[in-house]
Amino acid sequence: MKIKEVQKMEKVILDPAIKFGAGRYRQEEHLLEECGKEIARFGKKPYIIAGKRAWEAVRERLVPGMEEEKLEYVLEIYPETCSYEAAKEYAEKCIQARCDEIVGIGGGVIMDFAKAVGEYAGCGVVNMPTSIATCAAFTTMSVMYTPEGAKKDCWRFEHEIDAVLVDLDVIAKCPIRYAAAGILDAMAKKIEIQNGKPKMYLTENKIDLFSAYKMAEYTYEVLEEFGPQAIEDIRKQKVTKAVADITFINIAVT
Repeated sequence: MKIKEVQKMEKVILDPAIKFGAGRYRQEEHLLEECGKEIARFGKKPYIIAGKRAWEAVRERLVPGMEEEKLEYVLEIYPETCSYEAAKEYAEKCIQARCDEIVGIGGGVIMDFAKAVGEYAGCGVVNMPTSIATCAAFTTMSVMYTPEGAKKDCWRFEHEIDAVLVDLDVIAKCPIRYAAAGILDAMAKKIEIQNGKPKMYLTENKIDLFSAYKMAEYTYEVLEEFGPQAIEDIRKQKVTKAVADITFINIAVT
């Protein structure tokens, strides 16, 4: 198997097909113990890319389930930026190890990097976000940077992610600044879609754009009302309805 040949420049004309994000989405308490079964749906030798703190947060509860499913995983702790160069390097490692599924565990950079590695390696991706700071786990694109950390472009993919698995116990233990960042990032989508217009109407817009606007409007209202409570609950490391609702909004709906 060889490194997949891919175009590395963001397209000016976007793919007209609508991609909804992830083929499977699970968000529950105590989900880490079941993630081995979920990963086994897509491969038997996962190539795990994780942040150092993220791996420490999930390892004890995740590994037994993978061992039970007889998953022979390869682990890479990745501390750098999401760059084309690094993605190609790690894809080569994945291919050499004969892995058949990428598993990303961590924050937004890891989520994007896992998707980029999967694209080069020709593998599917299961993302396991450990914070709700961004919707990167779910989106069918990666924000790419130079090896030095400067933003380069966005890599838009032709397909969806295999699965996104969110353990609410992990989310509730994240620093509240990540939750706050995710809330503000999601709320901003309404303003971004409006693009300076005081109001949008279906008669003046395409149905897909208007639908996105109505979803963003709904997202804004929910986060404005319940976001502060979710922040306080995460501050106390409690899994509540507010935390579950905001997690779903930040990752899946946004």
